[in-house]
Amino acid sequence: MESNKKKSCMMTSIMRIFSIHLYFFLSILLVFVFSSDALSKEPRHQKPAEVTIGLYIMDVYDLDVGKGTYTVDFYIWFKWKGDVNPRNFEIMNGYLAYKAKQDNLSTYGDYHNVSYRCRANLHSRFDLSSYPWDKQIISIHVEDEDDDIEKLIYVPDVENSKIHTGLNINDWTINALNVYITDHIYETNFGKPSRSLDEKATYSRFTFDIHLDHKGFNLFLKTFLALFISVAIAFLTFLIHPKHYAAPRFSVCVTGMFGAVSSHIVVSQRIFERPVLTLADYVHFLGFFFIFLSILESCVVLKLYHDGRDGKARRFDLWSVYLFPVVFLISVIIGASISK
Repeated sequence: MESNKKKSCMMTSIMRIFSIHLYFFLSILLVFVFSSDALSKEPRHQKPAEVTIGLYIMDVYDLDVGKGTYTVDFYIWFKWKGDVNPRNFEIMNGYLAYKAKQDNLSTYGDYHNVSYRCRANLHSRFDLSSYPWDKQIISIHVEDEDDDIEKLIYVPDVENSKIHTGLNINDWTINALNVYITDHIYETNFGKPSRSLDEKATYSRFTFDIHLDHKGFNLFLKTFLALFISVAIAFLTFLIHPKHYAAPRFSVCVTGMFGAVSSHIVVSQRIFERPVLTLADYVHFLGFFFIFLSILESCVVLKLYHDGRDGKARRFDLWSVYLFPVVFLISVIIGASISK
């Protein structure tokens, strides 16, 4: 009888311990299930849609290096899959002057494709320090109008992004093309309620660069021919005898200076809105300096003649008639070589 009581107490203790452990296990299991369900209801981060973008340039015209403006006629296309709408795009370094209204949307399997014929008036910051032998880059920057990189990223169609074979941009030589994608960050949230106050908007940007080279002896000659003639006229003063023709010596120099100044004004009008010193400016300043030296040389020679040192004055003229042109041309060549 006593042994049965002990067995009963032992079974009761075992059942109690088992119940406690079962309760503890079920509690942990319920917490895990509900927490997993709650986590599953949180919004999951979706991968942004990839949109393939390409550009084919038909023509570039109205290129003004002074204002940094140009017009581009081109085709643009998009290929994507999913629910995004890349047809709402904008040109970031200018504006669309024309966009084909016809929407030729087509679908091939899961992919959608659309293209447009466009014309854009664009602008860039040109570096004119080496003008007229300058190198420039004209660009087209494209971004989606609505979706940032959280929803849409561009992928460049490098193989098909090209320029028309017969494209000719006046006296420019096309050296290279460059197509790439960057993430462009704006220091604002554009007032969208979906973004926090301190959030910066970031958009995928497609860029098509055309590298241009402004070179050629003909262009250099057209730019500086009037200056060279003016400096040569000033150097004629060394051939005029100072004893009886003092006034013509100075008249020739002054004529040369007026011609050089006029040449500088004409050349500067092409880039007058850009307050930078160019190669053209330096060459003209060099011409002004040598014309001034010619006037100074005439003053020295006249002084020598008035002092009765005729022979020394003539030797000074003879040295100058060879030395001045040679030093001037060497200075121009060195300046042009450095600017390349």
